[in-house]
Amino acid sequence: MDYNVVFSAFQKKGTSYLLLVALILDPTIRILVPEYFWEEFEKHEEKLLRHTKLSQEEFEKMLSILKLYSTSVPKELFENELKKAVKLCRDKGGVPYVALALHRRAILITGDLNLKADVEGIIPAYTPREFLELLGR
Repeated sequence: MDYNVVFSAFQKKGTSYLLLVALILDPTIRILVPEYFWEEFEKHEEKLLRHTKLSQEEFEKMLSILKLYSTSVPKELFENELKKAVKLCRDKGGVPYVALALHRRAILITGDLNLKADVEGIIPAYTPREFLELLGR
């Protein structure tokens, strides 16, 4: 799951929010994020609070739920895939997510249509809406 999807998930009642809830409730699905994701997320906390209009308390609850139901993967575990990911991604912000998906043979859920197109045929990639439909929700 990429940063933009998680960013959007903090907006109540949106597609990404519904997807996050569905992922949390499905015990067969694991949410994987690069370990540094949390530092980036916290670095943009003020922007997230303004954009989502959540209170500090609501934001912290959502963040703790996300941390509880996700697995942080250290860069060392997927660094062998970084060169391939750099070649695939026009936006370098997607590189660690693509490398992680390559390493774990995982599905990439992204709201970035360019990133989705970049990995087409290499990594299964879905928008949040497409993945919700795939789950039958």
